[in-house]
Amino acid sequence: MSVNNTTLIACEGCGEEFEMSNLTKTDSGYFCEDCFESKFITCEDCGEVVEKEDAYQTDSGEWICEGCRENYFYCDKCDGLFPIRIVTGK
Repeated sequence: MSVNNTTLIACEGCGEEFEMSNLTKTDSGYFCEDCFESKFITCEDCGEVVEKEDAYQTDSGEWICEGCRENYFYCDKCDGLFPIRIVTGK
């Protein structure tokens, strides 16, 4: 659709139409701000944008991607996800 010679694009999340400058492009398409924030996260470790369903939330509430997950461990007692810290004897 076009309004005042401006092309509008439908958000993949809600279907509403927006100017391209008001959308965020992802591998899954274009998303408005609200849909982007509800569907995606930015990994706190590497900055990669991934869908929330493919991400992990740490015990401190931060989001990390699958690739950075190897730097964390699950605590069997509290089910929290914590960063692996290497402790040296020095």
